[in-house]
Amino acid sequence: IDERYIDKNYLRYAINSKLDLIIDQAHGGVGLKHITKGKLEAVEIPLPSLPEQKRIAAILDRADAIRRKRQQAIQLAEDFLRAVF
Repeated sequence: IDERYIDKNYLRYAINSKLDLIIDQAHGGVGLKHITKGKLEAVEIPLPSLPEQKRIAAILDRADAIRRKRQQAIQLAEDFLRAVF
């Protein structure tokens, strides 16, 4: 990956956002899905300017951090309720 043009974090989020589409396009049998190189190459990923990629990735990083903290708070509340009752 040429980091002069593509932010790794942005690319990770972009690929993850297309994961359901990629899996739906996969084929296979016996419970296993296979993704062909052609199908993977056919998935389009928007490529804004590098500063915009960094801005988007930073926003998504913050959202992920908030989501993790919320999950931790829920777990702490559940643990507390189990301990009290």
